[in-house]
Amino acid sequence: LPREPVVFVANHQSHADTVVLLEVLGRDRAVAVAAADDYWFRDRMRGMALAASLGAFPFPREGTRGLRRTEELLAAGWSVLIYPQGTRGGGKFRSGIGRLAAAGAVLVPVGVVGTRHVLPKGANRPHRHAVAVRIGDPLRLRDSQEAVRSAEQAVARLSDDPELGAA
Repeated sequence: LPREPVVFVANHQSHADTVVLLEVLGRDRAVAVAAADDYWFRDRMRGMALAASLGAFPFPREGTRGLRRTEELLAAGWSVLIYPQGTRGGGKFRSGIGRLAAAGAVLVPVGVVGTRHVLPKGANRPHRHAVAVRIGDPLRLRDSQEAVRSAEQAVARLSDDPELGAA
């Protein structure tokens, strides 16, 4: 991985993703987690607990406030973990990561596999299941559309694993 702060761009299957990814990514670097403002921070106590335990910050699903905060964190030496699909379970990548790349951020694609079986949507307790995390090559792209397209394709390749329950 590059030494400089990067934006980790991951698929999102489960609330278990963040814990798994921080265990893999967070040992040698400071990693802040972009967490959906309307879900995690609508309750002040839950938001404070998430910020304290996982280094999360509120990331609105609309507008540019989350992107500006991400840029501030990168400038301060933090790497940032973002789920550009905006929700668990898939969908097209949103354009915000392209804006970050156009501003000079290095994107690192990450594929997470198996976590949807560990903590399925709606579940309150985790289950045992194999999990894999695959980290792709850094993307240094200034064209925002190319950055979104390349990151989405790389994450799709990295998260494809029928044995563990692909994304």
